[in-house]
Amino acid sequence: MRALPCLLAILTAAPGCSNSGKPILFVLPNDFTGEFSVVKDSAHGAELVEQSVGWVIEIPPSGVLRVKDDRSFYRWHAERARYADGREVSYQHIGTMGGSRPTPHGSEGSTDFDGTTHRYRVTGSGAARPLKD
Repeated sequence: MRALPCLLAILTAAPGCSNSGKPILFVLPNDFTGEFSVVKDSAHGAELVEQSVGWVIEIPPSGVLRVKDDRSFYRWHAERARYADGREVSYQHIGTMGGSRPTPHGSEGSTDFDGTTHRYRVTGSGAARPLKD
């Protein structure tokens, strides 16, 4: 019976020890369709923007956003997408391809390198819903 208070104390403290990252919100141009991607480019990429909802990643009309740091993609996190006008967007993660760099005998790839690409595809959209910032 003494184990029950200890178990409750551990379970109560566990949420504070969460290793999850901040949620990611992709904001797409209104009526955007097709694929979009986030590419690591430490020299020329944009800084990620943090707001109260988490990381807000605004995808440009080209569908490709270059970012200085893609660390937020490697921790467990919730993701969602919406159009700039607030409509929810259904999408799927296509995959992540590591960047590469030259070596004396060819090249090597890793998600640590620039050029790492996180790819997504829009699969549909819903009704406008206000976003709470």
